[in-house]
Amino acid sequence: MAAFLRRLVPARVANTGSQQRDHHANERTFLSWTRAGLGFAAMALALDRLDAIDRLLHKQLGLGLTVARQRKGQANNEAGSELETALAPKKTVFQDGISASKICQLLGVWCLGYGFFRYWSMRRYLLVGQFVPAFWGPVFMTCGSFGAFMTLGLQMQLKHPSPDQ
Repeated sequence: MAAFLRRLVPARVANTGSQQRDHHANERTFLSWTRAGLGFAAMALALDRLDAIDRLLHKQLGLGLTVARQRKGQANNEAGSELETALAPKKTVFQDGISASKICQLLGVWCLGYGFFRYWSMRRYLLVGQFVPAFWGPVFMTCGSFGAFMTLGLQMQLKHPSPDQ
């Protein structure tokens, strides 16, 4: 079991190359994690604003509901209420209040935090002439973000099924 666990942790490698080049590469990696974090933050802001605009349009202008009310007079009450439910604004929020914008905010904070952690730990290793390859940070980020958005999509699908289902 100990041999298996040792294989999961990246080993330190002697750093015999150019230190200047390695420090610049470390800075570029930090900047890419920062860019990813800021991208998630921008996506969170955009999703939050789009959700607010959608709620405002449906509340102030009654978009979607007026068509449902007009057709409701032509059809029976049951069909009209189904149409009104189908055209009602669909929030991108879980039942407990977790939205796509909050997931993006959390992913952005995680990216920024991991970027700082990775930069300072690698800086310390590079100063003593060692290098530790990154493996688990990018794996957790990829699987975590994919899993979070797939879970949100599945929750939205279960909460608001498409009309053809």
